[in-house]
Amino acid sequence: MLHREAKAILDEWCKRETGKPASTGKRAYPRLSYEKASSLEWWTEAGGARETTRRTVAYLKAYCEIAGSSKFSARGIKLDDGYLRLDKGVVRFAVSKGLITFDVVKVEFIVNQNICSDTD
Repeated sequence: MLHREAKAILDEWCKRETGKPASTGKRAYPRLSYEKASSLEWWTEAGGARETTRRTVAYLKAYCEIAGSSKFSARGIKLDDGYLRLDKGVVRFAVSKGLITFDVVKVEFIVNQNICSDTD
């Protein structure tokens, strides 16, 4: 999948859930996110979670569809033309609400609560 296709999926889920396109994911990155993205502490540090549940769910559904799975790398979702980096605010909020868990061995997030089942 190309970045433009991934961005269209992200925008569509955000429009369905919030009425607005995604505010992040505007470009593909040529490599995986920084090594610090491999740490759950980095994802959950600093500031309160400001995202609404609807925005968070929209992003998680989009990530599941783009990755083709309820599991995706914490360092970015592989695309044909780069990587889609995850939104830190979305991840922070999702972790705090128990919507996703972090597999420290595989360095990936796992979406809980059947959120991804709507994408099948």
